[in-house]
Amino acid sequence: MRTFAAIAAIGLFVTSVHAQAVTAEVTRIEHKGDTWEIELRSASEFPMGAQPLVLHIGSQSFKRSRQLRDLKRVVFFLDAAQYASLVDGDAMSVTYGDAADAPRWVVPAFRKPSP
Repeated sequence: MRTFAAIAAIGLFVTSVHAQAVTAEVTRIEHKGDTWEIELRSASEFPMGAQPLVLHIGSQSFKRSRQLRDLKRVVFFLDAAQYASLVDGDAMSVTYGDAADAPRWVVPAFRKPSP
C-alpha cells in the first residue's frame, strides 16, 4: 500500500508540473534555401522521447524539428508555403506531443523579421 501511495504522489507531482506552462522565446528566424528555420530557447530543457515537439502558430502546427545539443534549444523547419501562410501577431506555443494536457511552452506572439 505504501508503494501505491508513493507512485500516486509521484504521478500527481508529474501531472502538476506538466500542467504548468513555461516560457520560451524565438532566438532566430532564418531563410535557408527553400526552408525557413525558427529556433526557440527555453529556461527549461525540451524533453526528448517518444512524443514529437510541436510548434503551434495560430491555428497551424508544425512537427518537423531538430533538437540541438543544448536541450534548451530546438529548431523547427517550415517550407516556403507554410512560412508564407503565417500571420504576424499569431499566438505561439510548443507542446511535447499532441495531447490536450501535453507539457506546453508559451512563446511571445509570432513576428516575421523585416526583409
